[in-house]
Amino acid sequence: MAANRPPATMAMAKAAAITCHPIQRRSGFAKLTTLNYPSLPSGWLRNAGNASNAYDLSMVAGLPPGHSAADLHLHTTYSDGRAAPVDVLNKAIEIGLSVIAITDHDRIDGAVVAAAAALGTDCEVVVGEEISSAGGHVAGLFLKSAVPPGLSVAATIAAIHEQGGLAVAVHPFYRLGGARGVGPAAAGLAWDAIEVENASPGTMLANRRARAAHASWARAATGGSDAHILAAVGAAVTTFPGRSAADLRHALETGNTNWVRANRSPALAIRALAWSVQRRITMGPAARQPGDGSTSA
Repeated sequence: MAANRPPATMAMAKAAAITCHPIQRRSGFAKLTTLNYPSLPSGWLRNAGNASNAYDLSMVAGLPPGHSAADLHLHTTYSDGRAAPVDVLNKAIEIGLSVIAITDHDRIDGAVVAAAAALGTDCEVVVGEEISSAGGHVAGLFLKSAVPPGLSVAATIAAIHEQGGLAVAVHPFYRLGGARGVGPAAAGLAWDAIEVENASPGTMLANRRARAAHASWARAATGGSDAHILAAVGAAVTTFPGRSAADLRHALETGNTNWVRANRSPALAIRALAWSVQRRITMGPAARQPGDGSTSA
């Protein structure tokens, strides 16, 4: 994938977050696309209407003055997501997110593509990665290069910190399908944040455990959609004072963040599950392709 980067992407090779400027937003929600998965009744996925919109614009309007929302857990076609990086960015702009983090599995090239595309928009893209450590998934934010999979959890966190990134325990108590939380054994490590609200289907109990562990694990708490389909972008978000990626980073470092679950639609959960099943059947082992660790931001 790295060889196919556009020139604009290469120009961003040293940036982990790209500052953006307001432009006119697209009006209204994009129509949801029906997944063509023959084993599920089509009525489950069609005619979902506004119930499947992943974000309630009134929530943005209801944020405390001077606060913004960020989705810090997003996947694209560069790993096991259905939407291209630019489409994820456009969705984030449409629903009013100020910052997003692309966290594809074991690679950052999709995040770099999104960061380059974000120039001139009203959204900032943080280069991130969901790293498959030996002990479970660890998210790195504000990365300059990919962290290789297979290291211990502690070594993965150290590798993130060595390049100035922040380490987040994503869905730490959730292990279902492709999700592998690090579990209670990772308590006491040098986490910068813990994801206490993950919008994947079936995470309710795991999220409760994460919220209970927050105080003993990390200073900051985050919310993230863990979106693998476009409709799920923004289903859970992190709120913070300010608007920029720099403001977000400061809030994470000082523990001045909060989380909001913006959508609990059963229709959205069904769509997400349908894509998960579809990609595993049609793509098999290729459903998640790890990067080679050589890509830089």
